[in-house]
Amino acid sequence: MIADLKSSLFPTPTEFIERQGSYLVNETPKVSFQEPSYKHLVSISNLALLNADPEHADIRFVQGEFTNPDAFKILCDSKGITIFTSTPRAGLFALHLLKQILDFVSKEIPCFEINDFPFLKRRGFMLDVSRCKVPTMESIFEFIDILSILRFNEFQLYIEHTFAFQNHRDVWKDSSPLSGDEIQKIDHYCRDRFIDLVPNLNSFGHFERWLRHKPYKKLAECPDGFRREEPFMVRDHGSVLKPNQDSLKFIDSLYEEYLPNFSSAKFNVGLDEPWELGQGWSKPIVEKEGKHTVYLDYLSGILKLVEKRGKSMEFWADVLLEKPENAQNLPASASPVIWGYEPEHPFKEQAKI
Repeated sequence: MIADLKSSLFPTPTEFIERQGSYLVNETPKVSFQEPSYKHLVSISNLALLNADPEHADIRFVQGEFTNPDAFKILCDSKGITIFTSTPRAGLFALHLLKQILDFVSKEIPCFEINDFPFLKRRGFMLDVSRCKVPTMESIFEFIDILSILRFNEFQLYIEHTFAFQNHRDVWKDSSPLSGDEIQKIDHYCRDRFIDLVPNLNSFGHFERWLRHKPYKKLAECPDGFRREEPFMVRDHGSVLKPNQDSLKFIDSLYEEYLPNFSSAKFNVGLDEPWELGQGWSKPIVEKEGKHTVYLDYLSGILKLVEKRGKSMEFWADVLLEKPENAQNLPASASPVIWGYEPEHPFKEQAKI
């Protein structure tokens, strides 16, 4: 049975050691915490628990020393289960794993020792909520619970137009947008589960759901549409903002309303796939200075808007990878993020550039 148990656990523990004997756990396990700050784990764990003193507890949390703050050790012997951690977040991970074990074996647990830690420091997931379907709050909370079980510690909601900006109803009115209050509730739910809800708002390209509306066409690189060959597309409205001060002022006003809903110190501003950059308003500047110089100048303007709000900026790296030597001209505080859809995408190779 122990082999079947080991193979059923996900994420797979770094080390699983079989021990002699077994322990019969209560139907609703009793738990004690050496460190009082861990007590809120009872309310957020997917394993139903009852608080108890150490003498009567099935599960005892003990402070341990680990070089990785997310590492933990679970020791099950004939006297009970002891969980060693150095942080509450690692304690929650241990409880998630213990829940899987109890679901598999019911009440009588074969004795074991598990030593586990995640290999990646940042483990993020981005959910697209701008392409035709915005999840309900209930679905988002359920999804965050799954992320917690899988030990993710960052979460982003990809947003183009699906936030209910107060002065831009025409853009989002038929899109079931998330409100500021809802974002704050999601942020709180994430924080309780040790997940950083990183704000994400595309700030240059992918603006077609704004620029198709007449009041915003003045901000478009190509207000009457554009054509490009690779990838091929023809549109009767723009998708990219003009790389100028008017656009930066407009983006600044969006940040002013959007960012206060998040507690994260990070911010993903997008800036990927500016399809028609250089075809319209910026064509003379691009012909003179080059597309990538114009792009980096706009990026620097966005960076100032982000940093004045105390955030660190992340942006998609696709344009930078077109001309990697421009990385030396990138502001040191701007963090490029490589993206790819296929399993065979050359992430490692691109990260070395």
